[in-house]
Amino acid sequence: LTRTLNRFFTLSFACNIGHKGCVDNAVQKFVALKDNSVAVNPNLRRHVFCEGLRAGGLDEWQFLYNRRQASNNQGDEVAMLRSLGCTSNTAAGQAYLKMILEDDDVKAQDRVNAFSFFYMGHRDNAKAGLQFLKDNVDAIRKAVVLPAWFNNVLTTTASYLDEAGLRDMEEWLLANQNAVPEFAVGISAITSARSNMQWGSDNAATIIAAANDEDPPEDGGSGEEVDPTPAPTTTTTEAPTTTTTEA
Repeated sequence: LTRTLNRFFTLSFACNIGHKGCVDNAVQKFVALKDNSVAVNPNLRRHVFCEGLRAGGLDEWQFLYNRRQASNNQGDEVAMLRSLGCTSNTAAGQAYLKMILEDDDVKAQDRVNAFSFFYMGHRDNAKAGLQFLKDNVDAIRKAVVLPAWFNNVLTTTASYLDEAGLRDMEEWLLANQNAVPEFAVGISAITSARSNMQWGSDNAATIIAAANDEDPPEDGGSGEEVDPTPAPTTTTTEAPTTTTTEA
């Protein structure tokens, strides 16, 4: 089991970072499935389906969509729902977003996850997802049922946007506070996303060095010179504790 899981995560990671051998092999397996009905090992389906759609177009997306519709295996259906979000095709992306709202066999909790699958599937999908959210905010709120789940949609959308996308989302929320009463959740998510992006920029060199098993840069990873003067220390006095004796 451990070996299978390690293989699964290693292959998924390799394909996600664009390893040519992994991507080519996955696409080859997807084409064999689509054209010749050659079965894909269940442990490989997730990244094979995803890479097949990333490299394909609307026809490949429709093939996997039809396969999901005909499936009676819940685990396989979830794997395909996740992979359907990997498309880089504009028309297929819109079909996926429409499916989230309109297909009866997509459960409410799966609709929330489907937005995450769409954003994780291809880096350009977040902007399309934001526009879809802006155009269908009431329908999405109704489709995901629970208020907390709609908040998750807002938070997840912000977490995958670049700075231009964050500004777009911020302007939309501020201009539509009455139509989007959850706007404060969205603004908070935007602030958090910007903080995470800044942290990534500040520590990029350190992260890359760690990945390459190298010593971290002396500048701490930010690319800026480090001030040798130690920062002043602050002494904090803890508040006294109170012990209560039960009667």
